[in-house]
Amino acid sequence: MENKVYFVDTACAWVYDLQMKLSKKEIKERNAISSKLSTANQELDDAFDEFNQKRSERFAVLAHAIEDYNDAVGEDFSEIITAKVEAYNEALSEVRDFASEVTREVEEFIDAKSEKWQESPNGQAHVSMKEKYEEIIQDDLEVNQPDEVEIEEPNELLAEYDDISEAFDELPEGPEV
Repeated sequence: MENKVYFVDTACAWVYDLQMKLSKKEIKERNAISSKLSTANQELDDAFDEFNQKRSERFAVLAHAIEDYNDAVGEDFSEIITAKVEAYNEALSEVRDFASEVTREVEEFIDAKSEKWQESPNGQAHVSMKEKYEEIIQDDLEVNQPDEVEIEEPNELLAEYDDISEAFDELPEGPEV
């Protein structure tokens, strides 16, 4: 900093004015720093843009891979599981038909007997047999295809910093009187 001192001799009193101002060397240094800061700021902004572009491209590859995965799993499910579930349900239908028929016949048999017989151990054994056949009757098996894998594209990375390059450029060279 340069100090300029002015002295005035009036009525034997010394009055001085001290004014500080950046030297030419300091102004040159400030301008160099400002240029460096501006360049670094631009490079940082460019780096964020480049990073976000690359991340977006990589996400597109990932999203495509997930789509391929979901398609393949859907095809595998159709080819491997669906046919077997249908075959199982056909067999289950035969079980239902058979068990329903036996249940109906046992119930008719029990109903044709006296109340005393129905309460006897033999009658209770027939009731138990009928209940076991009723319990075995099930609805068709339903197997849902697995949920698709979903992924949401993340937000862009934002540069969260204060850009002081403009404010630095506007710093005064000396006091603003």
